[in-house]
Amino acid sequence: MSPKEEEPLHSVSSALQILNNISQQTVVWVANRDTPLNTTSGLLSINNHGNLVLHDRNPLWSSDVSVPSISTNASAKLLDTGNLVLTINNNNSDQVLWQSFDYPGNTYLPYMKLGFDRKTGLNRFLTSWKSRNDPVTGNATYRMDRTGLLPQLFLYTNNAPLMRVGPWTGLRLSGAAEMTQDFIFSFFFIDDSNEVS
Repeated sequence: MSPKEEEPLHSVSSALQILNNISQQTVVWVANRDTPLNTTSGLLSINNHGNLVLHDRNPLWSSDVSVPSISTNASAKLLDTGNLVLTINNNNSDQVLWQSFDYPGNTYLPYMKLGFDRKTGLNRFLTSWKSRNDPVTGNATYRMDRTGLLPQLFLYTNNAPLMRVGPWTGLRLSGAAEMTQDFIFSFFFIDDSNEVS
C-alpha cells in the first residue's frame, strides 16, 4: 500500500454510519461502533416499541428510548446537518424522541452541543476512535467538566485530564486566543437551569 492510500475502515461493511462528503468522505457518526455486524446483511428498522434497532440475527444497537405509547407513526430521518433523528408524529407535529447529536462520536458538527442537560442528565461529549480506521471506542474524550467554579471543556486520556480550553469569557474560551470576533465559526455557551453546553 502506498503512503497516499488509506487503509479502509475496519468496520465499513459492519456498521451503521453517517458520512460527510463536503471535502472528502468522512465518517462522522457510527451507531454500533462497539458491536459490529458479523455479516453484511444488517437491517435498520423501527421496532414495535418505537425504537430504531440495528440487527442481523440479533439486535446489536438500539436508540433505547422510552416511547410514551406504542405507535405506528414513528419515523427516522437523516437531516441535512448530519443528525439522525427518530420522531413520532403527535397532532401533526414531529416530536424528536432520539437524535444522534445527543450521542456524538469523534466528530463535532455544526448545531451539535457538547455538555450536560440538567433536566434529563444526558452528558454529550466526543469520544475518540480506537485507531484512525477502527471506530471502536478509544481512550480519549472531550467533555464538559462541571466540578470547578466555572464549567469548561477538558480533553481526557484514560480518564486523566490532558488539556483544558478554559472557561467561557462571554466572547470566547479563555484558553483559545484564536477565537477572535472574526473567528470562522460562531460558538455559543449556555449555563442555565436547563443545561451547561
